[in-house]
Amino acid sequence: MDSPFFTEEPAPGFDIRWRGYDRVQVDDYLRGLTKRRGLRSETPPPSFELVLRGYDQDQVDSFIQRLSQPWTRAQETASRPLPVPGGEITGADGWEYRLPRSAFIPGAIGMGVPVLAGACVAGTSDDNPPALRVLLFVLMTGGLTLFLWSAWRSGTYVSRQGIVTYGMLRRTETRWRDIQGISRKQSLSTETAVIYTRQGKELKLHQLHSRNFLVEHEVLVLRAIWEQRRGSGWKPIPEVVAEMKHRTLS
Repeated sequence: MDSPFFTEEPAPGFDIRWRGYDRVQVDDYLRGLTKRRGLRSETPPPSFELVLRGYDQDQVDSFIQRLSQPWTRAQETASRPLPVPGGEITGADGWEYRLPRSAFIPGAIGMGVPVLAGACVAGTSDDNPPALRVLLFVLMTGGLTLFLWSAWRSGTYVSRQGIVTYGMLRRTETRWRDIQGISRKQSLSTETAVIYTRQGKELKLHQLHSRNFLVEHEVLVLRAIWEQRRGSGWKPIPEVVAEMKHRTLS
């Protein structure tokens, strides 16, 4: 394919500034890479964490990998280069949207420390009977563990077969042919991505919201893949499409 997306890109060799990559070198490399591949308007600008005097190496490597590799075989039959997803690449055919580790760890610490401190106080206070002390400690630590586990588990996985969402207790898989539309929805101050099934059910794509990703861009990515993989026998259901347009942004 003639698309510059498939041109092999030499691995960059950045100088190390203490523990991070040299920021000037990274910025110059990414400007040149996106210009060569014509992705400037399609790829959201990266926001790398600073590690002492440089950019976080893992974040830079991950972002460059997304720009440099043919991240899905669907592009081999595409009439034009497909936009690059912002989620984490999990293989040749898919990627996932998860709570970023850089947000999960500080949040877990910020919530865990006071809850564990409160559990220890409640569990050792002489003002409470022994049975109540044990109950309060178990409830507080168990609730914290369940919340953190569900937050880490929650996410959306995109594969060759369709879209899989993981909630606190439920896993939902929707085939491409069973999707009637992919859109955005405003919930208070947060924009989220949703899909509509052939049964008219609205499914929220967990972790694909404006606090983690550029939702408008990711919806365009998902629509491009969906249009290729839903099959020639796919047909819109007017009632479902009308309901989706009425309840979503676009």
